[in-house]
Amino acid sequence: MTVTDQELVFYFGPGFWTRRFALNDIVSAEVVRNSALHGWGIRYTRHGWLYNVSGLQAVQLNIRGEGQIRIGTDEPEALKQALDEVTAR
Repeated sequence: MTVTDQELVFYFGPGFWTRRFALNDIVSAEVVRNSALHGWGIRYTRHGWLYNVSGLQAVQLNIRGEGQIRIGTDEPEALKQALDEVTAR
């Protein structure tokens, strides 16, 4: 996962599924906890698309034109902080 000055880029697996979102399209970011029932992988939930590789922690993004997505990560606070720092500029 990479946060640049322009975009958030993340991938699932060894580059198998890559998603890119312009930072100006990210309306909000919030650390959330997924249900164990959501499991791992790429799936559609009542919260929108979930991209989860491990654990129950995630960052929920509200993206202009896309709605909500969740990115599962072992370091949700670090991802949110990186997004906050770049979008505050």
